Amino acid sequence: MKSEEIKDFTMRITQCNRTELLVVVFDIFLKYIEDAKFAYESEDYEVYKENMSKAQPVVSELISALDFRYEIAAKLYVTYKYVLRRISKAIVKNDILELKDSVEKMESLRNDFFEISKTDDSKPLMQNYQKVYAGLTYGKESLNETVNDTGGKRGFLI
Repeated sequence: MKSEEIKDFTMRITQCNRTELLVVVFDIFLKYIEDAKFAYESEDYEVYKENMSKAQPVVSELISALDFRYEIAAKLYVTYKYVLRRISKAIVKNDILELKDSVEKMESLRNDFFEISKTDDSKPLMQNYQKVYAGLTYGKESLNETVNDTGGKRGFLI
């Protein structure tokens, strides 16, 4: 994952609520898998394994976020554990095709959570973050970002 993509994910995380955060986590997982596929097709198997290994803790994070008071959590748990096993097989066998159905399931879940996030009007998880406004302000081709200073108070302040 490139540093620009990491910055984009970081910005999204600072501005999202709980449901949107799940969408971001799924997007991070899918980005690692996309990078792994690209490396696999380029026959760069070390980078392939590195990206696959980075995708595993993302799925583990989804598992740790499950609330088992709800029935759906048990079903999601089974799906996430299945995805983790498929990732492990794909790494050991050095074969990206081991992930085909797993990635499709994760994309489907991501899309479901995205639809749910449209109806979630809760506040962002982080209250004191730097607001970034972006727009084309100084030329046709250049994008300038402006940071709204919060007086040095950022993050999870209570």
